[in-house]
Amino acid sequence: MKLCCVGIGLGLLTFACSGRYDVGFEPAGGSAGKASQNAAGTAASSGGSSSVGGTGSGTAGGSVIGEGGVGDNDVPVDMGRCGFSPTAKSAPATAVASSAELATRVYHFLDASEAPSDLMLPRTPSAAWAATLATQILDGHAAAQTEAPGLVRFLASWLPGNADHPTADSAHAWGLKLTAADATLATLLSEPTGEAHRFGILTEVDVLSAKNGISARGTWMVKALFCTDVPPPPPNLPEADPAPQPGMTQREVLEASVANPACNACHALFDPSGDSLEHFDDAGNYRVLDNGEPVDASARMASPPLEFQDFESLAPQLAVSCQVAQCIGGSIFQDALNAGLGSGAVTLSESERNAVANQFANADFSIRALVQAIVTSPSFVR
Repeated sequence: MKLCCVGIGLGLLTFACSGRYDVGFEPAGGSAGKASQNAAGTAASSGGSSSVGGTGSGTAGGSVIGEGGVGDNDVPVDMGRCGFSPTAKSAPATAVASSAELATRVYHFLDASEAPSDLMLPRTPSAAWAATLATQILDGHAAAQTEAPGLVRFLASWLPGNADHPTADSAHAWGLKLTAADATLATLLSEPTGEAHRFGILTEVDVLSAKNGISARGTWMVKALFCTDVPPPPPNLPEADPAPQPGMTQREVLEASVANPACNACHALFDPSGDSLEHFDDAGNYRVLDNGEPVDASARMASPPLEFQDFESLAPQLAVSCQVAQCIGGSIFQDALNAGLGSGAVTLSESERNAVANQFANADFSIRALVQAIVTSPSFVR
């Protein structure tokens, strides 16, 4: 791995490695909690009828949702817990797609399949109906203890696996966990796996073995969790894979290798995240010693400002992070649009991404609330 950024001026490199966030505000503390099945700031409702074929109105994710073609054009945005901008007002989502089109989009998103031919469809589709349909699909999987293929698809593309190190097992296992009515961001990132020292999907053996070393793991983490672009190293740098030296851990060798400020400007962006996983070796096995020395997995991140002793103490903070919710929520949102409308058909706008992120956070990071917010968004229903 090319470790050093020698050859770029420090000022330019600092700018290149600064990252970019649409920052709201991080919660002061607390836990992700367990949201109820219909938690979404304001609960999704089927308008008094549990039938997917009904035409009842309702709300999802804290946004105002009405019947197709009906709605106030001056609806305040509920910024709530995370406060992602813009703070301007926005119109509610109203369904323009036909009932069949909207059903197909929902099934492509969650089931990676066509809608059943015998599905009852309302004459007048609405965003609320789409939310009810999505909830019933997830309910069906939860009851049958089967995975949601669409969520598995997202996880398979999001995780750092490759042909040599596939992460399909984790994608399938956690795609099943996310169908639960009380699944939250904490389920994905900090739920105990039942094995000592392992919390959330990032500590699965296949995920850990797909990326070796602090910098490689950290680079993936800041991209996948914070949506921070990491610039490539400048050309013509010598390959430098830090190997443990006598009496030094791999982390100590790395830190010595990138101590030059021109190198550290980039590495300070992603290495702290990777440090959190230093208790796991390249094969994903837990360890307390590295090269005979105690492992140090503690670090402090600058943005968002997080401090931890190891991944076990970092994971609960990630599970309630506004920036993580915005990033992962936006990634699932874009995947849903690609699946439902075709890859590249719709590029997610910043305002919609932030609106969905606010709804996700306001519902204690409920996966059900996120799904409902996505399928009731203007880009999805129009």
